[in-house]
Amino acid sequence: MRNGTTKNARKVTIVEIKTFDAPLQATPVAPFGALVISSGAISAKLKKPDFAGAKKLATHLLQCGCAWVTLHAGKQSEKLHAAFDEAIVDYQMDGHPDAECGASGEAEDDLEEASRDAVYWAKPTYGEMFKELLVVVVGEDAATWADKAQGIVQGVEDL
Repeated sequence: MRNGTTKNARKVTIVEIKTFDAPLQATPVAPFGALVISSGAISAKLKKPDFAGAKKLATHLLQCGCAWVTLHAGKQSEKLHAAFDEAIVDYQMDGHPDAECGASGEAEDDLEEASRDAVYWAKPTYGEMFKELLVVVVGEDAATWADKAQGIVQGVEDL
């Protein structure tokens, strides 16, 4: 687990997990935003996205108070986005109708653009920016991608 601060003074916690359904070492104080990076999908080591595992991670993030998630998974971003959207709806239908969590992430976005989105634009429709950002890096090479993410998230500028 790593900690830092963004240029807009958000506290950042970065965790690395090997699979989507692995337990998280820590989560920020709710409500918070998240950036989920699927390193295996980006490097094409992961041929098929783990839809069920992604839904488990999404549900866990919702239970912990995540109110916005930016997804970065290269060409698999749309499938990851679909898994998170489905998990959000399922969570709302399972007795949490007031739970709100937006999701973003495009296949053509690089890590810097996804990080910019998470740092500057991931916020409630009405209200102030989340004070904390959780970066979850998923995959066998999570440490390498966490190094990249830490540098970018802490240094990215708004456009």
